[in-house]
Amino acid sequence: PPGDELQREAIAAMAAVKGPQTIASLLEIWPNLAPRERREAVNGMTSTEAGALALLDAIKSGGIKRDELDAYTLDKLQAVLPNNADVATLMKSMSKRMRKVLRLTGGTDDYVDSNITLKGAFTVESWIKLDAGITNSDSILGAANCSLNFFNSQFRAYWGPPERDMVIASRQIAADTWTHLAITRDADGLFKVFINGELDAAKGKASTRAQGGLCICRSTEKTGTAGQLAEFRVWNVARSAEEVRDNYRATYEKDALPAGLTHCFSNDSNWGKLNGKARLETVLDGPPVLSADEARELAAKFDKYRKLAQARGNAAEGKAVFTKTCMGCHKVRGEGAELGPNLDGAAASGVEALLRSVLTPSD
Repeated sequence: PPGDELQREAIAAMAAVKGPQTIASLLEIWPNLAPRERREAVNGMTSTEAGALALLDAIKSGGIKRDELDAYTLDKLQAVLPNNADVATLMKSMSKRMRKVLRLTGGTDDYVDSNITLKGAFTVESWIKLDAGITNSDSILGAANCSLNFFNSQFRAYWGPPERDMVIASRQIAADTWTHLAITRDADGLFKVFINGELDAAKGKASTRAQGGLCICRSTEKTGTAGQLAEFRVWNVARSAEEVRDNYRATYEKDALPAGLTHCFSNDSNWGKLNGKARLETVLDGPPVLSADEARELAAKFDKYRKLAQARGNAAEGKAVFTKTCMGCHKVRGEGAELGPNLDGAAASGVEALLRSVLTPSD
């Protein structure tokens, strides 16, 4: 069966064989392979020149999708076929998907020696993709007795004694999934948690106590953060719910940082001293962020439809559009399909949430 250990070993062995017939046989069974088996097959194919050329041919014919490649595979293709025009074309076509992210392996010394101080009002935000088994050892920012980490997979601000937990997210985050997290503290010392741009928790203790010597991904525990982190930012203001929501997917150009943004570590940033086994690595499956131009275009799109949403609508025409366009995936009042979310009660979400669901449905 797919996923069997013996089958995976056989597939890896086939992929490493130089003979074209063996590689052709591997491509024939490609549609039936599990994702892990496909990764092992691609890894084996890129270990030889013949296999790398066969892989390129399969990509050009559509037998293997480009989305199934990772940055490691592309590096191997370049090493095995250093002057190949097809490899150069492939690299160019996929360059927009390549991002540098911070990778942590779970060691106590895996962190960035960033020496950040949080005082007064602030916002800390980052995209994070944690390995399976999320615990309070996983952190986005911390020191010896203070950490923005996780409790039962729920993001929290642990401020150390005597306050301890200042706020804890109500929802758990999933492992192996890019998630945007933000914590704000206002001038009165009240904390809020945001997940993927939406306010998740605002009830907690208050503290205006400053915290210094904070390092990105440093843990308070005997083990450290295990996962990937990207677009780490610190502001010296408590960003509003609207600002977090409207900009959590944005990236900022180094020469055009917004007012209040004091620390910004992004794709091409100098992250500073990396401790332990912390490293920057290039990935193709980074967080779903937007370039500065894309963010501006999306903002203009929202402005346009916000104005349209304020106008008086026609319920009969709206129902006709919904029946024709939306009911193939969504159900309302027992009618329609269940490929997408059930939309009963969606009107209670408000215009802004509905616009976001329609204009950016993948969020």
